[in-house]
Amino acid sequence: MNYKDNDALKYFKMNKVWNRLFRGFKVKYESYGYFTGTVKLTGLSIEEIEVLEGFFGKNFHGQKSISISAKAFERALLKSRYSDYKATEILELFFGDSLLGKKEVRAAFDVRKSELENEIFKEFDKTYAALLFERILENVKPEVSRNIIDVSYKKQAEVLTRYRESLRLACRIVNEFPYLKNETMYVAIFAAKLTGNPHAFDVGTWGGNILGRLVDEDIRHREIVINDEIVFRSYKKQRKYLEVGLLVDDVSNSVMLYGAEAITKNGAKHLGMSGFCSENDMVEVPLSVMLKWDSMKCHNDRIIVVENPSVFAILCGKAEKLTSLMCVNGQPRLATLVALDLLARAGTSVFYAGDLDPEGLLIGQKLYDYYKGEFNFIGMSVDDYEVAMSSETISAKRLKMLDKITHPMLLKTAEQIRKHEKAGYQELVITSIIDIMIYD
Repeated sequence: MNYKDNDALKYFKMNKVWNRLFRGFKVKYESYGYFTGTVKLTGLSIEEIEVLEGFFGKNFHGQKSISISAKAFERALLKSRYSDYKATEILELFFGDSLLGKKEVRAAFDVRKSELENEIFKEFDKTYAALLFERILENVKPEVSRNIIDVSYKKQAEVLTRYRESLRLACRIVNEFPYLKNETMYVAIFAAKLTGNPHAFDVGTWGGNILGRLVDEDIRHREIVINDEIVFRSYKKQRKYLEVGLLVDDVSNSVMLYGAEAITKNGAKHLGMSGFCSENDMVEVPLSVMLKWDSMKCHNDRIIVVENPSVFAILCGKAEKLTSLMCVNGQPRLATLVALDLLARAGTSVFYAGDLDPEGLLIGQKLYDYYKGEFNFIGMSVDDYEVAMSSETISAKRLKMLDKITHPMLLKTAEQIRKHEKAGYQELVITSIIDIMIYD
């Protein structure tokens, strides 16, 4: 910057009124692409008014507002000691950046953005991310609003830096999906591995949102269709994440088993499950363990599945060696669905017992709809309800849930529940369940 520039900058930086005026002109320039328009100034101090009067050679005293046009400024500039400058040169000197109209800003941004995308593509060329790169670009949006008026090359650089980081992370996510190495991994561990922050992919964060979209893109690319989730809509995300080897829930996502053996994906018996069977002990199995199995083997290819842990514990205490049991522990989690898939793969017949209330019947209905093999209900008939009925009144809102029941036997029980408006609990009909525990 030469002496003349320093002198001009010092003059226009001397009073904040010029900042207000020039910002107004800058907004006009960005809107129209050239120096034009009128800026209205209000709430001026006496000192600010005197500065404007000195430059424009006009009396502004007594005015509540002062309107200054671009032409008026250009005329006054020609009469000042800064007549060698154009109005746009003064603004560029004042703001330390080139003036650009919105079209120019967007065009410049698009060019730099395209160059950046080519750079990232070359970096990840010949990787899996390259196959999905167009989809990655569509899902990773630059963190910038095209409506921001105060846009400069400096601002563009900041935005493009974030965009570069976001694109690079998205490509790494795709390339590091655990299923590509026949592995599974919890989302928090995956996040820590890629970013150093286990919460980077938490629900509601930018990272969490982009991870979800990239999972969808990967599944779409591999033409994987998930149909079963119409029964358990809340598990759609978990099921999709499993397809890329990611576990959403923690180890509490589990089922309790008794008398069931497992076959691993390499065709061998799971020694841990075989050990629990030999000891006649129950065991809680987390989802991450079951994902290593190919199927489950039950005594006589049958298993009793119950809703409540207390009932499960009682049955385990009365069970003989030729009995297989499972507990879903209330509302089924994804671990329950995976267990059912393993059972169906082995051709296992399921005998299910749940609570005799709207929630219990609806869980049973959903499990029945989901299971791909023989599925029977025990301890949930009208007669069982008469025995299990408690004094707890069911609200009208809960009774409305019974409208979703379609299974013939459950429909009859639902009618009685509507009639009495009382809940029934499977703890009171354990005898009915025990009756089928000794198999032929």
